Amino acid sequence: MVSTTVSTSFGNLTLPVKSDDPRILAEVKGLTLLQTIVEESNIWASAYCYERAEYEIFSLDDGEEVSIFPLKTIRKFHVHKDPHLEVTLEGELVCILMQRGQICAAIDAVISLVLLGEAGWPLQQTPQQFRNKAEQLAEFRIISGNRFSGDDFDEILRIEEHLKARDYYDALATIGAFSRRCYTCKGWNIEEINLAIEPFLEEIYQVDSNMIHNYLRAPFETADRIFVPRKYRVRG
Repeated sequence: MVSTTVSTSFGNLTLPVKSDDPRILAEVKGLTLLQTIVEESNIWASAYCYERAEYEIFSLDDGEEVSIFPLKTIRKFHVHKDPHLEVTLEGELVCILMQRGQICAAIDAVISLVLLGEAGWPLQQTPQQFRNKAEQLAEFRIISGNRFSGDDFDEILRIEEHLKARDYYDALATIGAFSRRCYTCKGWNIEEINLAIEPFLEEIYQVDSNMIHNYLRAPFETADRIFVPRKYRVRG
């Protein structure tokens, strides 16, 4: 049976193809790109995993640790026709499928996952299996103020002033204005906005569980309704 072994930055890769087969050439090219990304990354690193006898790429950011095994992913795809990435979360295997139509290079799916991590695991694009990690990081960025501008802080102070004065209608109207601006001007998605405004909504909800529901029946702007989590939209 024909097979080819090539040396890569992640170890030797052996596939049941000829040395000039475009599939192995594409994988090697992708592995070179992957190594460049990892070397320049602040949240990924690679090391030899003695337990698995191959190199792994692992996350260095906050939250649960993600480990990716690029060579195992490639071998599974080409030898066993298995479209699952070899990925663990806190040491446990997770089911991550390549996109349909992944015909040539399995490494492309690994690169895509690594780039998701580079982007901070955005909530809308991150696989469901990493949802908890993505939410933790999004919440941390918001709580730490890493995503807030001067205008954001000014608006947050106005919300807090309204709450302190028990002007709950004005607080909700300002929360709505903040949400709309973050959505249209800053490109936040609804889930990220939910994380930012939920502490204020919860404070109002604890005072009167029907207050937010009543406000949303005739909000300052109709769009305010889309940013409020369901828990607060229904009657208490």
